[in-house]
Amino acid sequence: MRLDLSYELPQGRRRFELSVPVYDAGLELAETSTDYRFSAAVAGFAEKLRGPKRRQLGYAEIIALAEGAIGSDRDCRRHQFVDLVWQASVLAGEELARPDTSCTPESERAKAVEPIEAERARVIQAPSEHSIVAPGVHADEHESESDWQEFVVEVLRLLPPFLALPMFVTAFSQRRRE
Repeated sequence: MRLDLSYELPQGRRRFELSVPVYDAGLELAETSTDYRFSAAVAGFAEKLRGPKRRQLGYAEIIALAEGAIGSDRDCRRHQFVDLVWQASVLAGEELARPDTSCTPESERAKAVEPIEAERARVIQAPSEHSIVAPGVHADEHESESDWQEFVVEVLRLLPPFLALPMFVTAFSQRRRE
């Protein structure tokens, strides 16, 4: 199998193409690292959110894969992801048992996200056109400037893995037979 990539530099007009061989190590999914399995769960969730183009994992399968790959979760981010997938399943109308996402962060900087209750998740209102916060969330009038700065830093820290996600999905999707 080969992974074919093409890209352009932000200010350039020249397109670069790269082809890299990818070898199957012959491992079953259960034999792979927790990071690999968790990445597969994230990629499966991304595909689920994109829409039904081909056979996809169900929410229950994504949650099971992610729960089995939580590993060492110092900042509780993987637990938060599992809760996020469950919330998406509730919004999609699936009745799944709520997974145990209780976690105590080791670092003081990590803040646990308050989970959305099932009843509240169903009645989330659409944001107004001028809203800068998520639907159903009201901005605190006394919110400090440093909270927004921390948020921006966190988004910038998480952005590179999300930009790499399409490459991960492309590398492991099956080629169409012609």
